[in-house]
Amino acid sequence: MCDVYSPCALGGSLNAGTIPRLRCRIVAGSANNQLAEPQDADRLRAVGILYAPDFVINSGGVLYAWGLKALGWSRETIEVRHRGIGDTLAEIYAAADREGITTEAAATRMAIARLDAAEGRPVSEEEASLSEP
Repeated sequence: MCDVYSPCALGGSLNAGTIPRLRCRIVAGSANNQLAEPQDADRLRAVGILYAPDFVINSGGVLYAWGLKALGWSRETIEVRHRGIGDTLAEIYAAADREGITTEAAATRMAIARLDAAEGRPVSEEEASLSEP
């Protein structure tokens, strides 16, 4: 038993065979594509395991590389953005609880809303509430 299982190397390690054997409260790791299939987010939710979607908690590397090299952000700006990852996760967890959906679904909805807003596409009120940085 552990508090946090952190898959950090191999994608697809969360699946119909492994999820029932997990003895943790949280899955939060740096491996990409941790879910073998979309239904695995439902499986995690069904057994009461809080899932931190990989593309959210892994965003720090992109923020650093893209912000520093492409956008010319200062290290202070990057640190502020890094601290915002926790706030984003809190918003995702709240939305998932409020709407009775998986954290993966809430995170995906938020990501789409943020991309749409950045590109000037119309965003619904619900999506706008999820897209605040």
